Amino acid sequence: MIREEICFNEYPVEYLVFKIEETASIKEFLELQQKVWTKYLSSFDAFVSEEIWINKENPGEIHKIVVWKSMDGWKDICPIELKEKDEEFKKLYNKPFQITRRLHKEYNHGLYRVKLFYK
Repeated sequence: MIREEICFNEYPVEYLVFKIEETASIKEFLELQQKVWTKYLSSFDAFVSEEIWINKENPGEIHKIVVWKSMDGWKDICPIELKEKDEEFKKLYNKPFQITRRLHKEYNHGLYRVKLFYK
């Protein structure tokens, strides 16, 4: 099945790059991303999709893309709840990692998904 979606609505993109020190724990990191973050974020009407990519040329580098229906919907999420989820994730993962880039901020929230094609 081929699917192509061209969006005339601009869907804002949140783009995070993580660096984890213990590359053997990538699977655990991804499972906890699902358990904590995907479960939480997908509960909001503004959530559209999430993708996670691994850079095999740079071990431990993980790219996370979250697509939102609107900037307002994304920014309406309670900052206190986000902080609580962040603390929950850090407690469960309990290994060194950092967010090395927030490309959505680097580009002044100018990243938008306008086309999706997959087979």
